Amino acid sequence: MLNTYQTILTNKKILTNDQLLLEFSLINPKEIIFKAGQYLILKIGDKSRLYSIYSSENVKNSFTLMIKTIPNGLASDFFINLKAGESANFQGPAGVFYLHESEKDKIFLATYSGLAPLRSMIISYLEKSKNKIVPKFNLFWGLRSYSDVCLFDELKQLSVDYQQFKFFICLSQENDLTKIKDEDRQYFKLGRINTSWEEFISKQCVNDHDYYLCAGNKVIVELNQFLLAKGVVKENIFLEKF
Repeated sequence: MLNTYQTILTNKKILTNDQLLLEFSLINPKEIIFKAGQYLILKIGDKSRLYSIYSSENVKNSFTLMIKTIPNGLASDFFINLKAGESANFQGPAGVFYLHESEKDKIFLATYSGLAPLRSMIISYLEKSKNKIVPKFNLFWGLRSYSDVCLFDELKQLSVDYQQFKFFICLSQENDLTKIKDEDRQYFKLGRINTSWEEFISKQCVNDHDYYLCAGNKVIVELNQFLLAKGVVKENIFLEKF
């Protein structure tokens, strides 16, 4: 059974011209218990929209959502106009997309706000496993151009704090990395995420990893078919579409 959460917006961060990071504090009930990877359901009148939780499952009194807005979208307009201190109602948590704690290294493939549930999985697991030997986590995050890049400093700091986490931002519509600082170019790739993954995995066994995918429906279908064609068994692939 889904819970109903009364919340207030405590912080809104504009990431790019169409991406927002929104933090909500719990009013009633005071805490939320969820599995990293799950989503919440925004209620606007009799309409519903689903959003994966971006924040760690270890945080109980608030949660954060990463939103990609669309022009004239019902929920997009709601979030764009919502101000700090104003209320929003959600239901949840829901969904069966969560981290399976095997000993295999993990590969995460996402585009745009598909980062949200994967980031929640990564940070939740690493926080609980600090100072323990854990699988390697490798994130491939697909964006089109430099103007879409956000949250870089956060991801970079996460890779510093946890040596088993590495990430690559894959830019599909750029021709070079000249706009990136020399010391930061190691975190960027040109092309789509499947190309970067193929380069990364070239000297490894593809089925020594579990794969977590989150993207739009078309991209999810393409990525899933791509991985299967490369020999990844379906039991090692977990996916969520938005």
